[in-house]
Amino acid sequence: ALPIYAWAYEFQLSTVPDAWGLGCIFTDPSDITLTGLVPGTTYALRVRVHGSNNQVSEWSAPVSQMAT
Repeated sequence: ALPIYAWAYEFQLSTVPDAWGLGCIFTDPSDITLTGLVPGTTYALRVRVHGSNNQVSEWSAPVSQMAT
């Protein structure tokens, strides 16, 4: 089998359970910055990876974090 290489990371945010907003896609894992967040608001965040051969991972389990 050929190795799978990640070429993009797709994020989705939500402030309401199971109401995921439009995602952001980043191609450089060392330069990921989520912008437009409202300080004091708690966001749920999930991510999935886009790999070679048009493969896409499942969404990660969501984590919650308050924007500062």
